[in-house]
Amino acid sequence: MVRYLLINAKSSKDMDVFWILGNDEEQLPCIVRHWGLEPFEDEILELAVQAWEQITVLIKDTIEWLGDDPTQLRLSIDCIHSSSSVALLTYRREWIKILNKAIDGGKEFNELMHILRGLRYRH
Repeated sequence: MVRYLLINAKSSKDMDVFWILGNDEEQLPCIVRHWGLEPFEDEILELAVQAWEQITVLIKDTIEWLGDDPTQLRLSIDCIHSSSSVALLTYRREWIKILNKAIDGGKEFNELMHILRGLRYRH
């Protein structure tokens, strides 16, 4: 989103082909992200979860084979987000206005990303 706003601000033409800069309060601008690798059908996040689950089985089996109790291990990945929760990023209209004002003030990409992280953290 930040790159889109920077490109639009630096262009002599109106480059807002997705109408993100409009005042439509009924819709939120968003980005849908997909992470994949060519030979796999599932997204990378799902593949990582599946791989971790296989690794935990091997670790537990190894610990049992060595004669110890694996129940004390915390190998779950309950802190990981599902693909659907991280794939869709929404942007509030007020954030876009703040970012555009910062762009007009000469802020660069890294500074804008820092501003955006702060906005996301507060909401």
